Amino acid sequence: ILQAFQEAHSKEIFNLMRPPEFSNRALDWQWYPTSTEPQWDTFYTNYWKAISSIPGKAHHAGYTAAIIGRLPRRWIDLHLRLMKMSMMLRIMPQRTKIQSRVPIPKPKPGETRPLSLLHDDMCFILGFITKHYTACCEEIKLFPPSI
Repeated sequence: ILQAFQEAHSKEIFNLMRPPEFSNRALDWQWYPTSTEPQWDTFYTNYWKAISSIPGKAHHAGYTAAIIGRLPRRWIDLHLRLMKMSMMLRIMPQRTKIQSRVPIPKPKPGETRPLSLLHDDMCFILGFITKHYTACCEEIKLFPPSI
């Protein structure tokens, strides 16, 4: 156990996990009120895909982003504006941070495992940011090839 502990806390691991002294410009936040339209284009494209998709089975509190796609255009524009504000401020409305836990049955009778459902707006924002920064990390070769 002592050897495993020492290996887990070695200088090599410390140096590997330490943040770089200077961050790469590719990792800068790019969604501000002053951002230009081309910086928002990918966001818009993904937003329209999300609200025009066919909803799946699982919904947190009965809400799905596809509901927004069926509303009049002025309501869609209002929701899009709220989503853009969430990106600019990096703050999501409190109601989107709540999770639902749904029990999923396992093969043995009476056994279940929990499945967490997030609000679709939160999932959209988190997925969009993750997709963007994953591509940036791969582009600048931030991680070793083994990851």
